[in-house]
Amino acid sequence: ANGVMAGRSFDGGANWTRFGSITAAGVNTPSELRYGELVASATDVNHLAWLPRHGAQILRYTTDGGATWQNSSVALDDWNAYFFGNRRRLAADGATGGKFYLYQWTNGAVLASTDGGATFA
Repeated sequence: ANGVMAGRSFDGGANWTRFGSITAAGVNTPSELRYGELVASATDVNHLAWLPRHGAQILRYTTDGGATWQNSSVALDDWNAYFFGNRRRLAADGATGGKFYLYQWTNGAVLASTDGGATFA
């Protein structure tokens, strides 16, 4: 099947639950969230950021464990460059909840979000 199978596990990967935004048929809302990089906040397992690699150039974040996804205001650069290889652009701070980092290829900048992925500077 070509459906979206993204979700989360609370037992080390033995069992998985699809995000609430994904139907039983594997359709996600928004539909652009199919592949990419997904990171969790250090202090809240319901707070995630998802950088898709398919269909849209919009970083999304959730504070409700993936039931709904919000648009970040960050302008992603050099979209096609990270389709190749195992390059990673998105990371969660290991100690500070709701803090995420995003690497921009074009100018080599590392942007930080201190508001859970809503904005980056």
